[in-house]
Amino acid sequence: MPNIRVLAKRAEDVTEAGDEAFDWVISRAVSYEDLSRVLRHLAPNAGLLTGMEAPPEGIGFVWETAIALPWGAQRFLRIGHGE
Repeated sequence: MPNIRVLAKRAEDVTEAGDEAFDWVISRAVSYEDLSRVLRHLAPNAGLLTGMEAPPEGIGFVWETAIALPWGAQRFLRIGHGE
């Protein structure tokens, strides 16, 4: 697919470099606490593969209704857009 690049890095490492802008961030297996510090600085849109816990308020995103994923009763896709 054009215009897609995979970065196998921690989000903090990407924001520290500070020389790139993104339209979307896709992440998995990351705590909301860790994401809250960097998510708004990375991109205006996010797709997160999560467990049951909903994203907390105050991390700068409005979240759509969670989409249950077929490979586990407690796996969800959460799509968020910057406020």
